[in-house]
This record gives sequence, structure tokens and C-alpha cells, in this order.
Amino acid sequence: MPSSHKFGSVAQLPDILKQYTKDCIRAQPADIIQWSTDYFQNLAIGGYRPGKSREERSSSLPPCKPTLTPGLLRALHAQVNGRLIVQSKEIEQKWNDLGLPPDILRRIMTVGGFGVEIEWMKFFALGCSILDPNITNAMKYAFEILSSSEDGGRIPYTTFRFLYSYLAMIDGEIHRSQIEKMLNNIERQV
Repeated sequence: MPSSHKFGSVAQLPDILKQYTKDCIRAQPADIIQWSTDYFQNLAIGGYRPGKSREERSSSLPPCKPTLTPGLLRALHAQVNGRLIVQSKEIEQKWNDLGLPPDILRRIMTVGGFGVEIEWMKFFALGCSILDPNITNAMKYAFEILSSSEDGGRIPYTTFRFLYSYLAMIDGEIHRSQIEKMLNNIERQV
């Protein structure tokens, strides 16, 4: 790339890549190679995103309300990096960095009764229930996000038990004896 077309210094590269990753997650392009090519070419000439200027985008695109997606919840989970307890300020910062709506964060914080320190897996479970309020489908999202492709969609039984018990307790419609009976049946099969 000729020097006249460079669009930042080496020091700016982490911020450029961070913004690229956020934009890519939000866009969910069908052809990521073409989208990435357009994205960086547009940045090189001083544009914002592939194809159109900010003014053109805002006038020609329908308004889009950001929401929590499995990909964004996966990104948030990866940023927590296996910690059991996370500070609420840190989660709020990461949430905002991903461009997620504050009303969803408030709902998770309220339902979970979280304070300054947040038990991450409880927050994660409630994030899955935002994706789908049906406990079975929320658990499917948890499996997809927590498992790697090599392990065939498996998570440790203890993790399953914790997530399911917590979501069922929050849901309040499943009697405790039913929860224990179901978990005991699964444990025998494991």
C-alpha cells in the first residue's frame, strides 16, 4: 500500500482492529472477505464503513436497534476470560464497548439482583435467557457459546447443573422437586 494511502500509525492499530471487530460482529456479513476489503479500503480513504458515508448511511438505512446476539454474548464471555467474579463497572464498560443497549443490561442487573461484584456465570445465564426466554432454548444458547466445535457441543455437567438450576429458579415456574428429578436423571446418564 503506498504511503499516501496509510490510515493510521502502528500505535493506532489495536484501536483500528478493535473497531473493525465490533463493526464486523454488528454487521454479520455473508461474505466476510469482501466486507473486510471494503471496510479497510474505505478507512484508507477516510471513510467510516464500507460503501457509504455516515450521512448517506443515516439517511438511506432504516434505523437499527442494537440488541444482544449470541455472537456478542460470546464476545463478552471471551473478554471475561474465565473469571468467576467480575466488577459491575467492568461489565458495564465492556457492554458499552460492544454497543449494546443499556436497557438490556439494566434488566439483567435487576433480575439477577447484582451489586458491585457479579457472579459471571449467573450474568451469562441471564444473557442467554435474554436471547430466548424459554429455558430449553436459553440452555441451547449456553451450550453453543460455552462449547468449542471440537467437543461436539458439550459442557461440563457441573456447569449445566448450575446454569439450569439458576435459570429455573429465576423463572419460578418449575417446582424445585421437578428440577432435582430432571437433574438426577441427567446425572445418571452422564
